[in-house]
Amino acid sequence: MRFVGAILWIFTAFQLSCAEAGAKKEHKQESDPLTTLQKVENGQVKPQCMADEGSTDYGPDKLKPTVWHAQSGIFNNLELPSLTKMPTLQEVRDAIEDGFRRIPRRGKWFKSLSFATPAKVYEKPDLNSLEMGRMEPQTRVSPVGYKKGTGCKGGWIRIALRGYVCLRNLKPARDLPTTTILPEAKDGALTPGQYAYVRIGGSPWYPSRGAVKAQKKGGDLAAGFFVSYKRFTRINGKNYWKTKKNQYIPVDRLARFIPSKHKGTDLTGELTLPILFPIAKNGAKGIAIPVYDKPGGTVVARLPYHRSVHIFGETKIGKSRFYRIGACRWVASRQVAAAFPSPIPPGVRPDEQWIDINLERQTLVAYEGSKPVFATIISTGKPGHSTRHGIFRVWWKIPEIDMKNEIGAKDEYLASAVPWTLFFWKGQALHGAYWHDDFGKTKSHGCVNLAPLDARYLYEWSRPYLGAGWRYQWTGASYPGITVQIRRDDEDRPMVWGIARNFIPTEQLAKLDTRYKKDIQKETLEMISAPTNQDGEALASGKGDKKSDNPPAPGEKSKKSVAKKRSKKRSTKKVARRKKRRSSAPSMSRSRRAHRPAKGRRARSASR
Repeated sequence: MRFVGAILWIFTAFQLSCAEAGAKKEHKQESDPLTTLQKVENGQVKPQCMADEGSTDYGPDKLKPTVWHAQSGIFNNLELPSLTKMPTLQEVRDAIEDGFRRIPRRGKWFKSLSFATPAKVYEKPDLNSLEMGRMEPQTRVSPVGYKKGTGCKGGWIRIALRGYVCLRNLKPARDLPTTTILPEAKDGALTPGQYAYVRIGGSPWYPSRGAVKAQKKGGDLAAGFFVSYKRFTRINGKNYWKTKKNQYIPVDRLARFIPSKHKGTDLTGELTLPILFPIAKNGAKGIAIPVYDKPGGTVVARLPYHRSVHIFGETKIGKSRFYRIGACRWVASRQVAAAFPSPIPPGVRPDEQWIDINLERQTLVAYEGSKPVFATIISTGKPGHSTRHGIFRVWWKIPEIDMKNEIGAKDEYLASAVPWTLFFWKGQALHGAYWHDDFGKTKSHGCVNLAPLDARYLYEWSRPYLGAGWRYQWTGASYPGITVQIRRDDEDRPMVWGIARNFIPTEQLAKLDTRYKKDIQKETLEMISAPTNQDGEALASGKGDKKSDNPPAPGEKSKKSVAKKRSKKRSTKKVARRKKRRSSAPSMSRSRRAHRPAKGRRARSASR
């Protein structure tokens, strides 16, 4: 009986432990804002908090994309012709015929043609035609598509519908043509390579193995510089990294850095704008942010770091703003980066891809026409290195590039082999950033930093598409780069810059320029009339003097400056009275000082 009773007790305890585990699991699911939201939609939970008083609800009508300044009649994007130029029937016919035309070379042993050196790609079989890009050395192309032209004695070979390369840059190869699109990243890898930064104290680098053996360095790398790994080698019993720039660096002077695993949100499914991403960190580690049952209420759950959720509404209590992410589920706006729909910028056609960047919110949203398809968090220029705001077109698309400071700059930096780069304005670009995980906050020297997975998505998604072996590609009238709109905040309507001006009708562009000049004049007048302190710095609204919105007239002094002068005058009088009392006090006689113990005198001199 005791044995049977023990078995029954164990079975009962097992049932209780299972029930307790199930209750804990059920509680965990209930505390998850997404699970609660799903139950609300299915009618299992009454939405008691979904219509809080004083909150703003985001419905479909409120979030419907609008045409940029359409209400002012500046332009109508729907009337602009598409920029996608379909090939003509003759171009397709020529391409098919060239596909059967083999180069006039004896022998059929070779299966491809390899580039011995970087080769330029031209739009037509003519050296005077527009340069489209450049091919990477050792890239192999098919030995068909031969075509005669001008400027190249051996003839030309077609590598794209509108792309030709001179044959003098090619040599026969036995291997099949290259099919890899640069930069080459392995399956499951975050980046196309491995990276490390130079430790504190810097590191020497050597140009060759012989230089390493002779200890003749080629230069020094400062601390914080990032280098890209090519292979590992051992020389004279010491380990070295050989970088992609063929530099040999001691391994003990380098530290590996693991890139961010953050991945943006696909908006083509159930999740739509607006959405938010938690960005709170404790030191260098991201943390889950608290979820409240009401704005500023009790913590009922936690939202993981960088996990995106939909925003159903918002409210403001005092100076604090809260977003509603589900039934009785609120998060503080200061701990998240929120992405909202953007008006369609000028020059964008109905079927065209474009990107919207909000500098204040540190978010990016990719669109196809008026439909958002992708959203993520970014890091733009930090104070002193601001990112240029405006409407641009990508003018250079390159798989990998080294980025460093300008000559004479105060901040020195080097990032080798920066992947998936889209240049939109001079030296500023969208690119992958493998050296930090602080997305959602300003961090860069002017570029738009993206997590590697996000940078790869935008690079492969955006037009023009690069073929196999392309080292980089320029954009042009026949193959324009995508539009990049960078706004300072939600209300900003920036100016059109660079080559983006070539894709807007002249009349509409003139109206945009006029409106932009008026906005600049208004901002300038506001800056001039803004109240300032004695150092000439502008006073923020609501701070400092209570009447800061009404600056004193010329010749008059503000109450704050008068009070400051009075306080300074009183403190000067106090110092003078203190000095007077000290001078009138009786001094210690010489005889009394002589009778003071020597030990005390030595102690005073030692403590001075």
